[in-house]
Amino acid sequence: MSTVTNRASRILLSSVGAITLIAGLAACAGGAESPTETAQPESTTSATTSETSSAPTTTQGEGVPAGTYSSEATPEYMVIGDVNAPIEIRVFSDYLCPHCATFTNGEEPQIIQELVESGQAKLVLSDFIVVDQTGSTALAVAARAAGEQGKYEEFHQVVMTEQDNIRSGGVIDQALMVSLAEKAGVPDTEEFLAALSSADLIAGVNASQDEGRTLNVRGTPTVLVNGVAVEMPTFAAVKDAVDAVG
Repeated sequence: MSTVTNRASRILLSSVGAITLIAGLAACAGGAESPTETAQPESTTSATTSETSSAPTTTQGEGVPAGTYSSEATPEYMVIGDVNAPIEIRVFSDYLCPHCATFTNGEEPQIIQELVESGQAKLVLSDFIVVDQTGSTALAVAARAAGEQGKYEEFHQVVMTEQDNIRSGGVIDQALMVSLAEKAGVPDTEEFLAALSSADLIAGVNASQDEGRTLNVRGTPTVLVNGVAVEMPTFAAVKDAVDAVG
């Protein structure tokens, strides 16, 4: 677990603080340290032509089966669909990565409608922080805090839909978190805010990061179908990978 991420998250997720976003133009590539300029919104590019998403194109960890995620890294509310579905589509993403927003808003609904709702596969959403250690972590923890009240998927969608506004605003503070929670339908905002500094939820984000590294995830969004990376984060590529398995 990254103690730097953990410590920063504990401090900056306090209800009296605000997080100033620091992000670079190649933030979704992963691996490089973020520059120090204030984040500016990137133009949204199609997931099919995203060059900064560095998802591996080779088989990941032969012998590493689907469903090896821990309950700490991936609580049940982060699994969409039948948990017993024979095929697992696992997506590692960052809430401040523009290419992740493109995937969530453009590809994910079709994946859910055609592959998950049919029972053919389940969708596992995982955190992998590459854009901004504090800001991205704060939103990932917030999504889990919403999930504790049964609103994870709704919060996930709201953040990705509002991402341009979040990035252009440059600051994540209590008012923003409350606004996002309300739009997601989180019933108890006081409980939600208290959970933003939860050591367990922060540890879950860090555990997901560690699992991503184990699976050789290098950027976001990275999509794995039964442990094998999909070359491009598009519905067509995911469907081809699912069909090849099943």
